Parts: sequence; C-alpha cells; structure tokens
Amino acid sequence: MAFSSVLMRLLLPFSVLALSVVAVFNVSVIDADFLPLLVYLPYPLLLVAMILSHQFNRGHSFCVALILLLSYGFIQHFLQRPLDEPEVAILYRTMSFAYPLLLLPLIFLPERGLWNLYGIAQLCIVGMMIGGAYFLSLQPILQSESWQPWLTTWPAEGYVLSLGASLGFILVFLLGLGMFVIRGSDIQVVLLIALVSVYLLLVLFYKPFISTLLLSAAAICVIVGLLRSSHDMAFRDELTGLRNRRAFNERLRGLGRKYVIASLDVDHFKKFNDTHGHDVGDDVLKLVASQIGAVKGGGVA
Repeated sequence: MAFSSVLMRLLLPFSVLALSVVAVFNVSVIDADFLPLLVYLPYPLLLVAMILSHQFNRGHSFCVALILLLSYGFIQHFLQRPLDEPEVAILYRTMSFAYPLLLLPLIFLPERGLWNLYGIAQLCIVGMMIGGAYFLSLQPILQSESWQPWLTTWPAEGYVLSLGASLGFILVFLLGLGMFVIRGSDIQVVLLIALVSVYLLLVLFYKPFISTLLLSAAAICVIVGLLRSSHDMAFRDELTGLRNRRAFNERLRGLGRKYVIASLDVDHFKKFNDTHGHDVGDDVLKLVASQIGAVKGGGVA
C-alpha cells in the first residue's frame, strides 16, 4: 500500500483519538451536570458497534468492541481505587498485560465472519486469554526482585504503565501496523486504535474520566471503520480495489456537460484464463487495475 494511502486511512481515526486526549486534559470545562452522564457514554457506543458488527458479520470488530466493553466495565467496577492497594495493583497488572495479547491473534487471523465456527473460536480465545492473564499475574515468580523492574507501575513521573507492559503494547502495535501496510484493511486500523486508546488510558490512568473519553473515542472509531468497510463492499471491486459498476453509475449522475470517459479491454483474456488458469488470470487483472488506478490529472478509475 502506498505511504500516502496509509496516512489517509489513519488520519481520521487517530484525529478522533487525539481530540479525546485533548478532552482528557480539559475535562474541567465540561459542565459538572453532564459529567455523571458522561460515565455511561461508552456502553451505548460499544453496544452499537457490536450490533453493527453482527449486522455486517464482522467477527474481528465484534471481538474488539466486546473487549473494549469488558475493559470499561472492569475499570469502572474494580479499578476505581488507588493502585497501591495490592488487589487493585494485581488487577491493573492483569489488564495491562492481557490487553495487547487479546488483540494479537486478531491482527493475524483472517476475517471469516462472526456466527460460525471461526467466529465462536475467536470469542473462546478471548475468554481463555483473559483467564490465563489473570492466572499468570498471581504466580509467585512475578514477585521476585528480578521481575520487579519490568512489572512495577509508575516507572517514571506521570507514567503509570510498567516497562514490561509498555514493551508489549509497542511490539503488538508494530506488528499491527505492519499487517495494515500489507493488507490495507479497515479492521487493522480499528485494532491499532483500540490498542493505542487503551495504552494511553493505562499510561495516564490517574487522569479523571480518561477511560470514559478514550474508550468512547475508540468505540466511535470501530463504528466508523465498520461503516467505511461496508461502503467499500458496496462501491469497490473486491479483487482489484477499483470502484465498481455501482460507483460508476453514481459518478455519471453527478457529471456536468463536459467530461471524458475512457474504457479499455484486456485482449484475449479468456484464452489467457483457459491456458494459465483463473488464479493467474486474477493476478493479471490486479496488475492491469494497478496501472489504471495510477491515473493522474484528476481522473477516477
């Protein structure tokens, strides 16, 4: 994927996330009467994301929205106390190490729908990894002095997340970014946003309403990613990535009196398919489409 295309796909969701971070540092300007209602905002947003994921049969988006919903409920019910309490510290550590691990399989697994064997397996993996992270966080070996530099919270002033968990987030983010560059899928953007939003949440955990604002922004990005993905399904050819017949017809209706339409045909393509097979034929179509898509001067392929 071209570098400019990568930036454009990341621009909107990361702008939403950046605005939510700005809101975290300016939460005092929000009317005090609305703050109690603000706490409930992530719940309907994430439920809408889950409903849309069900409607569009998107297993990855459903898992991300579910993980975010569970994370927010977990924070609101168990982590609203000081981190120097042993029980709260264990729960915080569990979440900080579990979250990047939960998203890691979704980065590499292909999207195969929701309500089938693969989708249900993904949900089971999420549940098992949550339980596994909590079990590991209780192990005595993690209390040894050799592990403490990597597991201790507040390694620096104003930075709550431990060094070990920080490295986990960074590694999974780089893997997710690499897969996004390779696949160019909107779900990869959603995964990156979900990862970065929770990373910032855990880093600045002491800020009031940070979980509410950041997870609301993440939920909005999941919804936008689903809508953009459904738009591409309707208006782009899945094989070549070019705009399809529906997009062509809509473009025609908006043209003025002066325009130029150029069309081309791949000569002897049926013979090529019969000789070399349809898989190779698909590769030829992708190659031709990449050349058409490079049109300049305001042309639309």
